[in-house]
Order: sequence, then C-alpha cells, then structure tokens
Amino acid sequence: EGVRRIGDLLARGVEIPPRLRARALRNLAGAAHQERDYDVADPAYEESLRIFTELGDARGAAQIRTRLAYREMAEGKHERARVLLEESQRDARDQFPLIESQNAFLLAHLALLEDRLDDAEAALTRSRELGAALAWGWHDALGHTLRMWIALRRGKLDEAEREGRAALSISFQAEHAIPT
Repeated sequence: EGVRRIGDLLARGVEIPPRLRARALRNLAGAAHQERDYDVADPAYEESLRIFTELGDARGAAQIRTRLAYREMAEGKHERARVLLEESQRDARDQFPLIESQNAFLLAHLALLEDRLDDAEAALTRSRELGAALAWGWHDALGHTLRMWIALRRGKLDEAEREGRAALSISFQAEHAIPT
C-alpha cells in the first residue's frame, strides 16, 4: 500500500519541493525494498541520493548510502557495499550517531561475511560505542547475534551460546514490553 500511495503522489506531476521529493522517494524505496520490488526501489534510492546530494543534505545522503549498501550486501556485492558505507560514514561522522552506528554494524556484518573476524569484532565494538547512547534494544540484540556468529566461526561454543541467549532475551523483552 505504501508503494502505491507514494508512487501515486509522485506521479501526479505536481511540483514537489526537492527535499520533500527526496524524502518521498526514500520512503517509496524503503517500502518497495521491503517487498523486494527492486525495480521500484533501486531507481527511487538513486534519485533520492542525487537530490539529497544536490541539496547538500549530508544526513539524507548518508541514510540513502547506508540503505543502498545494505541492498548491495544482500546481492553479494561486497566491494560496492563497502564503498557506500565508507561514503556514508564520511557524511555522518560526528554528526549522526545513529547512522554511524548502523554503518559500523553493517561493516561488521560485511567483515563476518568475508571471514575477517578481527575486523568484524572491531567494527561491532565501534557500533556498540556509537549506539550505546541510543538505548535501542533491537540494536543490542543484533550486536549479540553478530557476536554469536563470530564466536561460532571461532569455535567458541560457550561464548556463542551466551551471546545467542542475550540476543533472545533482549528481543523477548522488547516484544513483550508494556508501554507506560
């Protein structure tokens, strides 16, 4: 529904201010990406990135590069993903800790995929440092999950079990939290 609604809005031919258009395209791309409709997502991401870059919007450009990197990783295009993450880190550095933390996490995941376990741990530590102030359970749970995979690759089964249990505990608590 989100893809259809945003697509309809953008197709109306009405003059939309560039920043709003870039945001709408980012949302369109994100919704299409969730549906694995890459024929819609990819061009929307690229146009959104172009507009954010032209506007000098470092945050918007960094967000899109992170999303594109995630997409490239899913396709096994590790080198392109690394370049996008490094560009995003450049745009986000010392300004946008959430984006920096996400990028560091994705760099850790990328290093794990490439069996560079020391690099994965270092990037994961950086992600944790950046994300600590955000206090987001999902971020912690993902970190424990990635540390579990690193421990498994190293044959450290007790450590892997501890990390896996920690990830499950955080996820369970977040899912069953009662809003106050």
